[in-house]
Amino acid sequence: MPHLSNTGSTLADWLKAREKLHKFFTGETIILRDIFVFTDEDLARTDIMPSFRPIGTTNRTAVRWKKRLGVEVFEEKDVIQYNQSRYGNAPELYFINRSERPDPNTLGENAKTPDGLVALQKKMPQGQSWLGLYGWCDADSLYFAITGKHLDGGIWTWFPNDRLGSGGVTSGGWDPDAGRVGLCWYCSVYRSGCFGARLARRVPLKS
Repeated sequence: MPHLSNTGSTLADWLKAREKLHKFFTGETIILRDIFVFTDEDLARTDIMPSFRPIGTTNRTAVRWKKRLGVEVFEEKDVIQYNQSRYGNAPELYFINRSERPDPNTLGENAKTPDGLVALQKKMPQGQSWLGLYGWCDADSLYFAITGKHLDGGIWTWFPNDRLGSGGVTSGGWDPDAGRVGLCWYCSVYRSGCFGARLARRVPLKS
């Protein structure tokens, strides 16, 4: 595992850390600034982090990479069964809030069902969506590699667009009692103040 604990606080620093993780996972060297369009303002920010999905990766890829970092993962259902497991023909990068808990406007009294979150997403600006299972696993792996901590300890993040054929919706979080990441599913109308979501902003590819 690469030594990333001395990573700086800016997004630019965290992008470099994600490049080192990519090298560790795949043996391939990448430069994210050569692939995606970043503003100087975003690169200087200290409150956001990246979630990167290379071409051809699946939910299984993200889980396998977590295990390479020594992280145990519990899958209530095989993660490949969710409808967004397999992805397209272009790499993707998203920005999410750099916080150990889901976005505060989706928790507690503001909590929504997965169906309610999907309805909200339809009103979002183009390029914004709720973070999915793959994206959360990738972000958590980077967060863990840098900080030694996990996202969403004792709480859960919905992945409202990651669904089973039966309609069940997946969620993820760090279970401190079991000492592992949990990827579990619930019905699409379930609501709990301990379940939130994470807004993801898509970064454009360079033309």
